[in-house]
Amino acid sequence: LTALFVNSQAIDGAVIGGTTPAAGTFTTVTANGGVTVDNINIDGTEIDLSSGSLTLDVAGDINLDADGGEINLLDGGTTVGLFSLDSNGGDLILKSEVSDKDLILKGNDGGSTISALTLDMSEAGNATFNGTITTPGLTLGSTAVTSTAAELNALDGITATVTELNHT
Repeated sequence: LTALFVNSQAIDGAVIGGTTPAAGTFTTVTANGGVTVDNINIDGTEIDLSSGSLTLDVAGDINLDADGGEINLLDGGTTVGLFSLDSNGGDLILKSEVSDKDLILKGNDGGSTISALTLDMSEAGNATFNGTITTPGLTLGSTAVTSTAAELNALDGITATVTELNHT
C-alpha cells in the first residue's frame, strides 16, 4: 500500500509494509482483515497471541463486562472453569466444568502454599478444610447443635448409651 487512510482521509507518503513508516497521529484505524502487532493478532472478536504469555498492565482497574453473564476459563480450547450469574437472581457462580475435578482455595501461609479448602466434586462437593473451622452456630442435617464445646468434649471417649447418660 502506498496510501494510509485515517477517518477517510489519506495521509500522503505513508507506506505500509515498506521501509518508510507512516507519520502522524491516528484517532481511528479500520482494518477489516485484522491487525497484527509483533506476535499479537486482533481480528473480529478474537485476540490471538502466537507465542509466550500476555500481560495486561493498566494504571487503573481491569473490568470484565460480559453481557452474556459468563466468563469462561479455557485451556487449549476446552472450558475448564466458569464464572457466571445464575438466571434466578444474579448469584455469582464459580464452577469447575471438568467432570470430577475439585475446586481448591489456596493461599500463602508464611511463605508456603497451602490448600485452605477443597471442594471434592467427585464426592458431591464434600468440603475438606485444612485447619480449624470457627462458627457462631452449627446445624447438622436440619438439627441445630445446642451443646457447648465443653459439653461435647466431656462426652468424647465415653462408651455409654443414652439411657445410661440420662440415668439419675
